[in-house]
Amino acid sequence: MSQRLRFLLEIDGVIVEITSDYVDFIRRLRVRLGVRASHNIPALAVQADPPPGFCDIIIEVLGEAYSGSVRFRLRVDNLYLLGYQMSGGQWLEFDRAPNTEPLINGSRQLGFTCSYVSLVTPLPHNQGLTSVTIGLNVLGATIQTLATSAIMSERARGLIVVIFMFCEATRFSPVLDHISNHRGGFNIPRWMVNLVRSWGILSGALLRADAYPDEPFMLADEDVLQLPEQNMEIRTLADIVSVLGILLGLCFTRPRASMSLTALNNQQPQCFVGLPLLDVFSIEISGISGDDPRIFGTITISNGLSTRIVYNLTRDISEYVGLYIEPNGPPEAIPAYGEILIDVNLSLTYDRELRRVLDNDETEASNVLNRVGPARILVDKTVTWDAFNLGSPYDQVITAPLASATIGSLSINYVVQRNAVAATVTVVLREAYEDTSEVYGRIHAFYDSWPQARSILFHRKSGDYVSVERGHDIPLQKSVVPVPLRRNSLKIQANLTEYDPIADDPIVYHTFDFPIPNSLPASSFEDGPKTDRNQIRIMVSWTSGYSSSSEVINK
Repeated sequence: MSQRLRFLLEIDGVIVEITSDYVDFIRRLRVRLGVRASHNIPALAVQADPPPGFCDIIIEVLGEAYSGSVRFRLRVDNLYLLGYQMSGGQWLEFDRAPNTEPLINGSRQLGFTCSYVSLVTPLPHNQGLTSVTIGLNVLGATIQTLATSAIMSERARGLIVVIFMFCEATRFSPVLDHISNHRGGFNIPRWMVNLVRSWGILSGALLRADAYPDEPFMLADEDVLQLPEQNMEIRTLADIVSVLGILLGLCFTRPRASMSLTALNNQQPQCFVGLPLLDVFSIEISGISGDDPRIFGTITISNGLSTRIVYNLTRDISEYVGLYIEPNGPPEAIPAYGEILIDVNLSLTYDRELRRVLDNDETEASNVLNRVGPARILVDKTVTWDAFNLGSPYDQVITAPLASATIGSLSINYVVQRNAVAATVTVVLREAYEDTSEVYGRIHAFYDSWPQARSILFHRKSGDYVSVERGHDIPLQKSVVPVPLRRNSLKIQANLTEYDPIADDPIVYHTFDFPIPNSLPASSFEDGPKTDRNQIRIMVSWTSGYSSSSEVINK
């Protein structure tokens, strides 16, 4: 049966675009919503809370079997879909953060949020985004479903279609081109899923390049995006320019020579001087008992472009359960422009499951320990933080509970600093009585009085010391600390001791203070006090946090 689609754009109660040409509508949408430009690409209004405005996309279906329309409401600063109006006039809105008011008056909540993680949850049989068919020939049926259906899985699938065909196609030229070239419909390909999650970071790269043209940028090899349909990869700024259709509403500024980074941050709070950076402090553990339980597993963070490991222990090198699990990575800062996924996968094992393997002559026990019996899954959960959601907290410790499949409870402590720079810490055993010292103790970095906000850089007990040669670096479990520009300095407290079978010797107990520099990149160092001919030096290299850029640090 013949069916015709028509697309309308309404801004401030006025219809400003009407067309039956889908590609033309998306291109006009970019022009209408762009308030500035970078590299000849329109950019949205600066993202703010509350949003600076909204627009409505109305999709009409005109056919013999069905005629009707659905109205969709979007934010003009990030193209996030807020909700839609059914044929009877009822508005449905994505679930909001706690204690936040609806953005659409009289709306009802859908039962899931606008994140893709939440949107695919109602789909049957654990289907993901790649199970969803999108295309112009399926759009009419999608609109009819959204206009009338009360089934959660049908609503979620239909909204995924609309988000990809209008929000993502506006954001990315390859998405629009693929939809235009495959009008009959197609399942969302994996390359497209990877591409759309990178919009915030890629937009930030271009807009930051405008403010800092002398700051080199190139994606790390492991972060390069592959577009097989276009036979290209996204690695450089030029590559980013070729794929973006519109830019996220971000603002960057740089200080004058007479103004510090911190002062500029206070003067222009809506603009980035640094970057929005995420930091995971710890996993809190309570209520787990048994015969010396040990824990192992992984914690990874994905920001849409990069996936980084912040904790990784196998069963053979599991650690005893204490009050906290401390991250042992990553080696670079993690920008947080959009949706952040923190995947926590931890398991338990017990010392009673350890057996010593005897050598062939069975005269003495080997050092090899085998773990037998099944491990227990402690937690397998994804924690989501989304910059595009109103009410997503910045500049405060977030404690998120983690569901546990066994006894006990766990929670994760993390923070997203809205405007931060990255401090890379190096600790050198500058002087020592012995050529090689067995070092143990604790080094942690902090900038606030929050008890949970301690970035543990080094933590070893006396029985787990590390051997360090004089003049060499002390190996850190974590070396990069995001430092908010609302603070003036980063403090590092070092409490280190040299293990000795007879009597341990102190190395250092001192708090070092590193002021935030006036410009980037920068570096500084401070020598600790000498103690029994032992002395450490702490060096801090300051960068914007774009670990993938080739920033030059003066050592």
